[in-house]
Amino acid sequence: MLRTADGRIELETGRLLIRGLREDDIPALIEYLSADDPMIRRVMGIEPTRDAITAYWGAMRELDPLRDPQWLSLLVEFRSERKVVGNVDYGVTVINGTHKLGSIGWSLSPAYRGQGIATEAARALLWFLFDHLGVHRVHARTGSANTSSWRLMERIGMRREAHFRESHTNLVGQWDDEFVYAILKTEWDSLQGTASGS
Repeated sequence: MLRTADGRIELETGRLLIRGLREDDIPALIEYLSADDPMIRRVMGIEPTRDAITAYWGAMRELDPLRDPQWLSLLVEFRSERKVVGNVDYGVTVINGTHKLGSIGWSLSPAYRGQGIATEAARALLWFLFDHLGVHRVHARTGSANTSSWRLMERIGMRREAHFRESHTNLVGQWDDEFVYAILKTEWDSLQGTASGS
């Protein structure tokens, strides 16, 4: 379900609410960003302080999520606990008024991994990009060693399009391979038809 108000969006799924920053999110975000997790430090690069959190997600409030932002980070709230446990991000490249490409990414607290939360959030984001922003193709990137990330991409229907040899560094600073996954709107629609028809 999509709700829009005052230039903001909320995506509601069975277990999640995907939305912008609220003042009472800051303690949970400090906890999330303080996790002893090198992937969160690398992907987010935000200090676990009130000022850093407010500066980063506060700036997102200036972006209109329906007007094809270049990159927008939304929070993932686990509704049963009323707690922010990670974030999903998207960007839209407008080629012309009717041709758009999208990209997505995500990060999740280690304490909430393995429960399908990131998969649920990524599916909601794909639905929003395809069905509400009119995007033609969405891609995501990850290091080859990040098995959980590229398996998630496969679970949501993306296919591996590229394997770049030693194109980025891993968490210990060594050259590593990178995968690019993507899904087209027609493929997404076909998957939704299969899901609803089964």
